[in-house]
Amino acid sequence: PAASAGKGAIQRDLILTPQGQSIRLDHLIFEVGKSAIDPSSYDELDEIAAMLNDSPEIIIQLEGHTDNAGSAQANMKLSQERVDAVKKYLLSKKVNKNQVKTKAFGGTMPIAKGNSPEERNLNRRVEMRVLSGTN
Repeated sequence: PAASAGKGAIQRDLILTPQGQSIRLDHLIFEVGKSAIDPSSYDELDEIAAMLNDSPEIIIQLEGHTDNAGSAQANMKLSQERVDAVKKYLLSKKVNKNQVKTKAFGGTMPIAKGNSPEERNLNRRVEMRVLSGTN
């Protein structure tokens, strides 16, 4: 999500995202194999929290994905733990719990099919899908 400041106003591009479309949270960083959010991710999450607080009609779904290394069961658990951690962070910023849904996909929905480090990194992601409230 991009935020640009100009004359004290913040533009929230997320509101312009079509309903049903997902956005990869590119600045959301976790330690490999862990669900703890790296503090460098807070700016992006704070922007999402501000957008949700400013627009209580918007409902999002956080979707967790892993690469396909390791067991499918462990990857599903990790992807759920990561979206739960993001939801917990957003709720700590006073976002209404009814605005944030979660869904774990583990390694079942890769965006890159190879096994190079770069391709695995692309598959390890959290996406945000706008479910309602933007139309």
